[in-house]
Parts: sequence; C-alpha cells; structure tokens
Amino acid sequence: MKKFLLLWIPAFAGMTMVLHADDLYMKSGYVYRNIAVIDTLDRYVNFKTSEGNKSVPVVAILKLEKNNYGPERELIVEKSSENGFRSMSTPTEQITPRYEYNYPNAKLVPISIMAFGFAYNFFSEASALQNLADIEKKTTPNVDYSYLDRQKSQKQIIGGIFIAAGIVNLFFVLDRVRVEATPTGAQVDVNF
Repeated sequence: MKKFLLLWIPAFAGMTMVLHADDLYMKSGYVYRNIAVIDTLDRYVNFKTSEGNKSVPVVAILKLEKNNYGPERELIVEKSSENGFRSMSTPTEQITPRYEYNYPNAKLVPISIMAFGFAYNFFSEASALQNLADIEKKTTPNVDYSYLDRQKSQKQIIGGIFIAAGIVNLFFVLDRVRVEATPTGAQVDVNF
C-alpha cells in the first residue's frame, strides 16, 4: 500500500499544481500574453516568455491578470481591445521619440560680447593713432612717426585676434545638442 501511495503522490501533486500565466497590460495599450512573472526588482518587472526573459519598468504597467500558462505556448503581444484598441500582430512596441534641442553653452555668450567689446576698443585706438599720425605728419613733416604706425598695427592685430576669438566662441555657444527621450531611455547627440 505504501508503494502504491508513493507512486500516486507525484501524479496528484502534478495535477494539483496549476501553472499560471499572466497577461501584462501596459499603459501604452499593449498586452503581453502567456508570460510568467519571475520577480519585481529595482522598479522593473522581470518575466519569462517562450522567447526568453524580459523586463519592463513598473511605471509602464497598467495591470496584471492571471491565466492558465502553457510553456509550449508562444508569447503574444497585441494592442488591448479595451479602450477601443485593435489587435496588432507586431510583437514590438512602436514608440516615436520626442526630440528637444538645447544650447548648453549659452552661458558663454558674455565671453563673445567682451571679446567684441575689446576688439572695438583696440580698433578705435588704432583709428585714433592713425588720426594722430596724420596730424603730426602735417604739422612736423621731418620727424619719424613710425612708432605710431607700429602701435597702430599692434592694436589692429590684437583687435583682429579678439574678433576671431569672439566668432569661435559663438560657434561653441550656438552649437545645439539634441536630446532624444523615449519612455525606455534617453539619448544625447553632441556634434564635435
């Protein structure tokens, strides 16, 4: 009699053990059918399907329903018929990303403004030196005024350097960064 019971205990245990599947309803309207939830760790729900293990953020889940589970059954992903959604045969969720363009270097605009201000100052001083040299050459023609020409050319060169620095800085300031955001992640594209 003991042998008879020992033979039938695993059979009864197998019959009483019901395998459950879950239907995972997403907030996006999709339903994952015939999955088995493994665990929920770190704000994600991990589940097993016929295609392998997958995970979904908890915040993206609308509800979870129990159904009979068949390990031989395949994963079904469809649009929920609730809320007027129609069934779809595509297994992947199509999400259009949202793009934003930012100018993270906009705080460097004052550097360009200062560079253009210094350039204006040096060019106005060079112009004043040219006017002074012209007046001095008319009043005293026999004196060498080459030092004024050297100072004028130095101020023009420094003014040109400041203009170049301001333009280069503006290129960095006006370089925009594209930020792509989807419910599953974010991506930043920076052009160098």
